[in-house]
Formats: sequence, C-alpha cells, structure tokens
Amino acid sequence: MYVTGLNEAFHINRNTLFKVTFLAGVYSSPQGPLVVQIMVNDYLIIGNKVVPNTAARINYSLGISIDIVDMSNGFQQVDSGVIGIMLPLTRVAYVYLAPGVYSFNVGARSFRSRGVIDGATVTYELTQSQDANENTIGAFPLITTFSK
Repeated sequence: MYVTGLNEAFHINRNTLFKVTFLAGVYSSPQGPLVVQIMVNDYLIIGNKVVPNTAARINYSLGISIDIVDMSNGFQQVDSGVIGIMLPLTRVAYVYLAPGVYSFNVGARSFRSRGVIDGATVTYELTQSQDANENTIGAFPLITTFSK
C-alpha cells in the first residue's frame, strides 16, 4: 500500500545519487511488524539494490522469504500483547540513478494486522556526478534499467 501525499518525480540529466529520508509517527498493533519501503518507479530500494515489488524480490540474495526480504531494511513492531504504541520511525535509502525520469513513493506493509502512519515527510538530497562514466558511488551501483 502506498502512503498518500509522499510522491515526488525527478527528471535528471546526469548520473545522480539520491538520499531519500522518510520520517513519521508509526503505529503497529501487537500482532505483527510494520515495514516501510522507499520506492523508485515502483521498485523497492533495499540496501544497495533496487528490486521488483513482486514475489520475485526473493531472487536477489536478500533473504529466503518475502517477509525476511522486507524486514531486511528494518521494521517497527510492538511486543506488548495488549496495546500498540505510536513511535517515531526514520527510514533512509540511497540509490544511484542514470539520466531519466523517476517517480519516488513510500510503501507500507503491515504483516498481520493494521498499521498507521501519521505526520509523514520525505526529503531528498541529490548529488550529481561530474563523471558520466562513474558506474558506482561507494557501494551503490549505477541503475540504468527502468527510467520512465
């Protein structure tokens, strides 16, 4: 499920490293974790990989089940058997993109029950590469395959 009001589009003409920061109050009920994912062009940004938002994401050496893959970026869970608690959540994702048009969104998944996201904001920091042949920045490979 997408978190409404957090979509942003960019048209870039040089290789660009994006740092995307999500901040919100998050509530999950005691029955299961709540995962927040930052997405680009409907792909999930997990670690230094961009993977499809489908069951095929288990094919990227991130885990043996969708639950494990989704929780690899972190999750919020209340361990009380009685009540849920609203807690602050920060999620940061980096992605290095080739020139093109990109749409960013935030998705949320509550595993077994309901979750609530309140007061969410997303900020973007962009660093453009001067070198068109730079295929990586640190651990982040240049993503060239899914520009709109």
